[in-house]
Amino acid sequence: MLENNAPPDQVIPFPKQATVAYMDGFLQAVRRVRLLENSPIIFDLRATTEISPVFVCFICALRDLAQERGNSVSLYMPRNKRVASTVRAIKPLFRTVGRPSLRIADRMLQVRKITGNNPQPIEEILELLGDRSGLPIKPELRFNILLVMTELLTNAIDHSGERALYVCAGAWGKSRNLHITALDFGVGIPQKIRTRYLEYADDADAVRALLQTGGLTTRTDRAGGRGYKTIREVLQANRGRLFLFTGRAKAILRYDRYEHLFRRARKEFGGTCVDLQFNLDGGALYSNMTGSTHEDIF
Repeated sequence: MLENNAPPDQVIPFPKQATVAYMDGFLQAVRRVRLLENSPIIFDLRATTEISPVFVCFICALRDLAQERGNSVSLYMPRNKRVASTVRAIKPLFRTVGRPSLRIADRMLQVRKITGNNPQPIEEILELLGDRSGLPIKPELRFNILLVMTELLTNAIDHSGERALYVCAGAWGKSRNLHITALDFGVGIPQKIRTRYLEYADDADAVRALLQTGGLTTRTDRAGGRGYKTIREVLQANRGRLFLFTGRAKAILRYDRYEHLFRRARKEFGGTCVDLQFNLDGGALYSNMTGSTHEDIF
């Protein structure tokens, strides 16, 4: 722990909660870490009162980003004792390349840093959460989740300049949903949005079009894939939730409440954060009995 009189530019505050309303705090932390090299950095969590898969992804990714730039990282722990105990459970993830299982309040979370376009870590996550942790993930829903996460992985690895995707998945709190956050710090998706959707001056309108048409691909045999369109359709059929933050846009789609919001973000994010909630009692758009593959569908 560093002294409280550390230079202000080296103390990076984390937001109070990892919710849509506080996302700008994470984006500000990314920008500040990117400006520092070979310095001691403090992640200031004193005001943090709630932790979620979004929080876990950001703190792990920011720690890695800081160390890649030659910085050392320490923490100001949360004042809230319950949250502080959760952060202590997360801290071992910092020192472990493989990202082990994390059990919080009798709910198992799975955290991974995936650096190759290989869906096996995602398959392992779903197996551990379902078969071994007891979450009732039906086979068809598992197939749909794997499709969505494989597409997000492909986007991050193929489009991103940094070639890494952070994934945190598990049940959270009293929610009946399976929460999965996927985060990358690459600039791929924001750049693709701006080059493909030139007719839109606002990133929020471009993201709306992205979710309607799919639109992003690295394939040479066609102009655009179905990617985010199919992700949206899967969550819609499931009555789940989709939150997307990229560029200067944020999309909030709650299909269990029929709420669809597209807004211009106050701060730009040179990366992509997708926060998903799958309804464990909801429907599944695709069946794993048809023999269809990710390549066929997307």
